[in-house]
Amino acid sequence: MCASLLNISINTEGSGSEDRWPQFLGIGSLGTSEDPDLPESWSTTDNVVWVSDVPGLGWSSPIVWDDTVIVTSVVSSQGVETPAGGLYGGGERPTPTDEHQWVVYAFDVDTGSLRWSRVVHGGVPESARHLKNTFAAETPVTDGEHIYAYFGNIGLFCLDMEGNVLWTRLFPATETRFGWGMASSPVLYEGRIYLVADNDEQSYVLALSRETGAEIWRVDRDEGTNWSTPFVWRNALRTELITTTSPLQSFALSLRRVFLQLIGQRLFRAMTLKLDKKFMGVNGHR
Repeated sequence: MCASLLNISINTEGSGSEDRWPQFLGIGSLGTSEDPDLPESWSTTDNVVWVSDVPGLGWSSPIVWDDTVIVTSVVSSQGVETPAGGLYGGGERPTPTDEHQWVVYAFDVDTGSLRWSRVVHGGVPESARHLKNTFAAETPVTDGEHIYAYFGNIGLFCLDMEGNVLWTRLFPATETRFGWGMASSPVLYEGRIYLVADNDEQSYVLALSRETGAEIWRVDRDEGTNWSTPFVWRNALRTELITTTSPLQSFALSLRRVFLQLIGQRLFRAMTLKLDKKFMGVNGHR
């Protein structure tokens, strides 16, 4: 099975922040763009510049740095079941028994041509996933010099912009709720990579060195499986890592501990936050 990567028609002249979407939800994790030329609608043909097939499955979002588009995918040696659309139950599937390859791809933003592909891991998965999830659900992040591709229940892989693997940090597989798999994306901030690995065994927040992948600190927490991506909030008082759980938690990065908890709904989806001294808003569901 192949996924399709579409490049919608936008103005890509020049080089600057408008040509960059370096992480999940883009610059600042806000999910917005200042580009006035973005189309208001598109289809498989309208406002499409090019289409490139990507082998395998991946629910991760593409990221963009200047003239390069980065995507991830996992390819099964025996093919995979195609999920039906809509909301339905019964999507649980057992752990696969065939060989898989975890792959990072780089495409030219103007032409859609493949620049390089790199298999960063291969083997038989040690965990299950929901039919409507994939083993490449986490969006990579880049600083323009390195690409950090995280595959939950597998590991974090650092590549240069030419696709060479610089370092690897593997993680043991853990059980997730109903065997649905993982999806939280990594966050890069001031030389550190932050991961939230919520599961049904031992959830934790992890800070790693951007240069080597070495562990800087880890905080275990009493939370079950969650699929949302953390948000870095830099405010006048401190820098905090916001995680959506029940309760919602804020980690003061300088203190390496939970600074604030808000009791309320249990949130599973990715969050977008508008934050200042007086207002906090979170999108999610119970």
